[in-house]
Amino acid sequence: MNSKLIKASLAGLAAIGLATAGSTFAAFSDFGNINGSQAGAGILKLNLAAGPGTATTMDFAKLYPGQSKQQFVWLASEDISSATPHANLALTIHNLSDTGAACATSLGKASADPGCVVDPTTNAISGTPSANSAGTGNGHLSQALTTYVEVFKNATSATCSAALGTWTMGTGQSLLNTAAGDLADPTQGAVGAGHKTVIKDPSTGLPLDMKAGDGVCVGVSTYWDNNHVGTPALKAAQDLLDNSAQGDSMKFDMHFDLTQV
Repeated sequence: MNSKLIKASLAGLAAIGLATAGSTFAAFSDFGNINGSQAGAGILKLNLAAGPGTATTMDFAKLYPGQSKQQFVWLASEDISSATPHANLALTIHNLSDTGAACATSLGKASADPGCVVDPTTNAISGTPSANSAGTGNGHLSQALTTYVEVFKNATSATCSAALGTWTMGTGQSLLNTAAGDLADPTQGAVGAGHKTVIKDPSTGLPLDMKAGDGVCVGVSTYWDNNHVGTPALKAAQDLLDNSAQGDSMKFDMHFDLTQV
């Protein structure tokens, strides 16, 4: 073979080898896109039966010794989706005010209230009702009443409504000491210092775990005990308190907090 031709062929192979060592061969590939990724914020909403954030006002009418009145409100945790976080419920009772009726309401009231004066000859009444020892006004009703606040696990608002009149006090989680004057007693954590009382599951003793659609029934009962017991002096003091509360009126607010766990 011609030596020039052999040398040219070898040079060509060397060039091909160099080209191969400095490059890569093609391989299969594919691609795809995920567009429009989203995130949203859910809501934690407490439904107080009458509308968002506002419950039906509780009205215990006019009470007298030996009488009790009951009121219920149904609360539910709700959301438009099933992704509602679990939450705990707490109650704070605050803004208690006790307004005294005029001394002239009755001779019984005027005789019992130290701020009132009764003329021993004419029975003419004068003076102004005295401030109560709880510092909530010049009325004495909140000191005379025993206030029960109890919570029951409940499935529906209809069940809560049906409970009215059938509730046996002491069967739910009590949020007060349930003693005369408990609502006015500043040592009551749920009242005096605006302390939050976490509502518990009576079956476990742990904070009630509420999720979307869960509800509780809150029962409030006021009872005016006229079965006074104790020493004659104690009975006499209780009788004076009852009489001094004639015509008085009290108001208080119930604040509910639903907090994500």
